[in-house]
Amino acid sequence: MCKSVTAVLIGVSVLIQATGALAQDSGDQNARGWLNAAAWDLTFDVSFKSTSEGSAKSLFGPVTFTRTLDREFSASIKLDSRSAGPSLSMTRLTSGAGAADPSSPEYQQAIMSLVTRSESMATWMNSGPPIDENASDEAQRAAALAFMRSLRGTAHLDYQTVVKGMDLVDEMGSHFNQTTTTTGVGSGPVSPSGQFMFELDAEAKRYMLSLTFAFRDDSMSTVKTVIVVHQDRKGEPPTDTRTEQQSGLDLFPAGLAIDDSTALLGDIPIMEGGIEVSAGKIMGTRTVKGHYVEGGENVPGTFVFHYTLTPR
Repeated sequence: MCKSVTAVLIGVSVLIQATGALAQDSGDQNARGWLNAAAWDLTFDVSFKSTSEGSAKSLFGPVTFTRTLDREFSASIKLDSRSAGPSLSMTRLTSGAGAADPSSPEYQQAIMSLVTRSESMATWMNSGPPIDENASDEAQRAAALAFMRSLRGTAHLDYQTVVKGMDLVDEMGSHFNQTTTTTGVGSGPVSPSGQFMFELDAEAKRYMLSLTFAFRDDSMSTVKTVIVVHQDRKGEPPTDTRTEQQSGLDLFPAGLAIDDSTALLGDIPIMEGGIEVSAGKIMGTRTVKGHYVEGGENVPGTFVFHYTLTPR
């Protein structure tokens, strides 16, 4: 997450918490009940899928390739720190690429609208690790580590690339056919990375939620990558060369990013929509285009976010 955006999010939230008030009766007691909820349970899963094919030039001649990638991540987070007033909507208005011009009448009007409606808005985030100022640095680090481990999720990766070359020519002038198949598969526990914030506007009956597709894998051996090179040379029996390596789930794919700026606040994925209080919870799905980087090129794919927020 962008440090500057994170700082603005937390700063705005703290400021409003210090000056805001609990929501007054707006005529919708159910919405007010949600507004005054002490905490929310957030569960979410996000997938990234990509399929591509094409041609390229290798050292030995032209090749064709196919690539498939399926990356899935799910987690549960407790949003148990409440502050009155807006946070994400204020940040979107005042900072980032989509910020309004502070000198414009529209900006002033939007600011006033948020200020006058602050009593019908609230924000929740995770309270973070317990802080004991009298504890040693080692004890504080241990508490922070224990907290991060408590935010457990799971992730899965399934990747395959097949590169085929026909009538290739090596340094000695010999002709051969070659197929290189690379597979990477792994599943395991991970820790979400990012700042989760949920903003509820009871008057407008809308919400905003910051999510993430990033995580940390404490293991360096979750993913097993196998590379098999199959060669056919005229007058020789076919040969297979196999190599294996291991890595963490968070190391692949490289350069994973969202391409749709409307789905971002800085570099933070943002979900938003209307609320239906009678449903007893908020559920949503958002599909956005993205990419990862392989061989120095952006490979397109699609993110799908599913999430559920339940008041406590």
